[in-house]
Amino acid sequence: MTDFTAIDAGNHAAFANAMNTFFSQTSNALNGSAAYSARAIGNVHRPYFPDGEVGTPQGPLSSPIAEWSPFNVGFQLNIVTNKVLGTLTATTRVANQFSPPAALTCVDDGNIPAGRQSRFANGIQIFPGGFPIYKGDTLVGAVGVSGDGVDQDDMVGYLGVINSAAAVGSTMRPFPSTLLTANELSNSGEFLKYVQCPQTPFNNSSEQNVCPTP
Repeated sequence: MTDFTAIDAGNHAAFANAMNTFFSQTSNALNGSAAYSARAIGNVHRPYFPDGEVGTPQGPLSSPIAEWSPFNVGFQLNIVTNKVLGTLTATTRVANQFSPPAALTCVDDGNIPAGRQSRFANGIQIFPGGFPIYKGDTLVGAVGVSGDGVDQDDMVGYLGVINSAAAVGSTMRPFPSTLLTANELSNSGEFLKYVQCPQTPFNNSSEQNVCPTP
């Protein structure tokens, strides 16, 4: 929530309020009590929810369909619009959202330390393939993958954390131990995915459902 209010590109309280309304099982969907994957964020950043079902309301991070266009998608574009335009029109070199941030702490306590940029300073990605990394219920990092196919991205990022942690005896996971994940908060959880891996993705194997769900 702190990051939403710190952004200087428009009134983002509307997006925060829309998230709280959408995820009605919690009074504050952005207070750190739930984990979000990039796929889950993308699911609620579409002009229809569920995506493609014409006549349904937009996701809480999207512009409504009557206003939606590639140049007006909603939160993803809004959070960087002023910064990008300011950089393009500046007559002198100024610090902007593309400047390197100060060192970041691994523990997300919901606050932005003095002198550090918002975690949205360089925008957000809404394509699958990105996951938070938790030790128990403590957020310690994140991983993001981009390649040939979004389901493949999910599998590489998700299983990469699980399998590498198992290999070194770590408790790190791409989801928290007891906190909720975004798909558990939705009233229509079957349409809001946390991870989606390809069917039978391995050569010479008929194994399916290869990504254990949180």
